[in-house]
Amino acid sequence: MLRLIGLCLVLITAGLVHLLDPFSFINALPLWVPFKLELIFWTGIFEFNLAIGLMVRRTRLATAMVTAAYFTLLVPVHVYVSWFAIPMFGVQDPSLLWARTAFQAVFIAWAWSLRKM
Repeated sequence: MLRLIGLCLVLITAGLVHLLDPFSFINALPLWVPFKLELIFWTGIFEFNLAIGLMVRRTRLATAMVTAAYFTLLVPVHVYVSWFAIPMFGVQDPSLLWARTAFQAVFIAWAWSLRKM
């Protein structure tokens, strides 16, 4: 149950940051990505919905798989940020950025593990 609550809190926090400080994420997206602010806004809404879906037992299995897929889809964004040493929330040290990219595997596994709850 703590794993479930923990990931829901991570998703809600991420969703809030996306909605309250969307400009923090602008540089994480390549120049060719259109509608950056809109994408960041909808990502925050999506993260709230993932948290809700995980909390509902009936939708938890499907939502856990979608959440794992979502975290997987974020890997290229984290690689982009790490590769170009783009500062995120004041962090610019390449080793810390790459560590955050690698940590994405923890989020993927965490979401995937909730399928069995």
